[in-house]
Parts: sequence; C-alpha cells; structure tokens
Amino acid sequence: MKKKLFFSLATLTLFVAFTGCISSDESSMDVEEEQKLDLSEYIIDSLTIMEVFHKLTDLNNEYARQVIDPYQYSQSIKLVIEPLVHNGRELHSQLMKSVTRTQMYESLSLEERVQIARLEESQFAELSFIFGMESISSNDVSIDPRVVACLGVATGAAGFYDIILNTKQLGSVASATKALRLIGRRALGWIGVGIMVVDFTKCYYGN
Repeated sequence: MKKKLFFSLATLTLFVAFTGCISSDESSMDVEEEQKLDLSEYIIDSLTIMEVFHKLTDLNNEYARQVIDPYQYSQSIKLVIEPLVHNGRELHSQLMKSVTRTQMYESLSLEERVQIARLEESQFAELSFIFGMESISSNDVSIDPRVVACLGVATGAAGFYDIILNTKQLGSVASATKALRLIGRRALGWIGVGIMVVDFTKCYYGN
C-alpha cells in the first residue's frame, strides 16, 4: 500500500513538473514573440520610399508610350529600386541575428530556415519596403491604421495585412519571423515589387 501510494505521489509530482515546464516554455515563447526589435537604425526613411515611388511612376509613364520588353522593363525597375535592395540586405542581416536566437525560429522547418536565409535581391527590396512602412507611421503604439488599410489593396501585400492584424506591430519577433517566412517562400520579381510599391504609396498618400 505504501509502495502504491509512493508511486502515485511520484507520478503526480513528475506530471505536475512536466506540465509546469510546458506551461513555462509556452509562456516564455509568448513573451519572446511579443518582444520588440529595435530596428530604427535600419528602417528606410519615407523620403527614399517616395523618391522610388516617383521614379517608378515616371518609368511607367515612359513605358506606356511604347511596346514593352518585359526583361528590359524589369531591369529598369531593378535600377530604380536599388536603394530598397541595399537597405533590405542590411535589414535582413540584423533580423537574422535577432530571429535565429529564438524558440520561434527553432520551430521552423529546415526548408523555411533556408528560404528566409537566402533571399533574392528583389526579396530584399520587398523586405525593405514592408518594414519601411513603420517610418511612414506616426503612431508610436501600433502601426498606422491607414497603412493596414492600404496593405489590404496593394498588389502582393495582402499577406502582410494579415500579419499586422494579428500582431501589435511589425517590429516584434513574431511578426518579423512571419514576414520573413512569407517573403522567403515566394518571389514577386522586380515588376511585382514595383507594382506593390506604387499601389501602396498611391493608396496611402492619395496620389
């Protein structure tokens, strides 16, 4: 009887300890996901975004008057978007340093880890622009509601609309990881990124 009682108590103790660890790990991950990343030094400024937008608009007007060679058109967009590529490469480096230290990163599949680590140049541009929306926002608590609204209509940006709706801000560990996953598993190409920039900026500024 004593042995049975001892065994039961020992089992109960181990169960409580085990479930307590799980609860602690889940709680730790929740806190980790909401952790704010200090990316202010690496976020592209709104003036640069507007300059890229105006150059893309001029480029579209120029190509509207001629027969478009898709390759030449995409290369022209690539040249215009170069500031976003350069910034996105630096931003990606900083994000990887922060994200790869987290439990959320550990939960990713090997394929997802490879995807977010090996972005193409057009994906760097996309990353820069998406995170650059925070430089447009004037709200210190959460992202500007107009940013969220325009994400819902901009070509290629709908996925980020869902991410931002489900997180307090784009610069948290959770949203940064989700944004990297979304960008990593698709490739909009130069034309796709250009359209997204133009669509969003027109919506936001009412141009």
